[in-house]
Amino acid sequence: TILALFPLLIATSLSGRLELHNATSRSIYTQYTLVESNVLDGNVATFYHSGADENPEWMQLELVPRSATVQSVVIINRLTPLPGVRDRIIGTEVSIGDGVDNWIYCGRISSTNPDGESVSDQTYPVECPGDIIVTHIRLYDATSLEGNSMTMNLAEVAAYGFQIGYGKRNEESTLDYHFQQQSKENVVNSQHESMLVFKSFF
Repeated sequence: TILALFPLLIATSLSGRLELHNATSRSIYTQYTLVESNVLDGNVATFYHSGADENPEWMQLELVPRSATVQSVVIINRLTPLPGVRDRIIGTEVSIGDGVDNWIYCGRISSTNPDGESVSDQTYPVECPGDIIVTHIRLYDATSLEGNSMTMNLAEVAAYGFQIGYGKRNEESTLDYHFQQQSKENVVNSQHESMLVFKSFF
């Protein structure tokens, strides 16, 4: 059962593709209709194109109805015969979180298929922690932090996981609990390192 898979969630859940809406970004290429909603229209022939020199580029998508655990995010790259354009997706990082300050890193697209132009060749799945309730997905241009300028070109974005109902949830499945535990672990690690330094003097 669902509850056997996720004992932390005391709620009604349905697994499968999650509904996304309200895609926003830092910038768009205004000369054409290459807007954010293109990544949610189910048409791989349309795509989103970021504006020029607006680094770091990012895109944020909202889960419907704002409550789910995300197991994976699947990105379909812009379908083009131009390898240099296909490579624009390299360095895209995927995170899940609350849409504000709390984000959990999922992974990064570090390479592309150099020869493929089909949907299957240009589909890139990124796995995420599947046991924390979140409301948003964020795609972020990490290459700009490394001194590069990147244009974001994406055809489609999809998410898969478990849609959570409106029942009671155990606090251990929330973002707040996750970051509280992370903070406690950091304190313990810091104390442990301090003890090692102290003992090294004796």
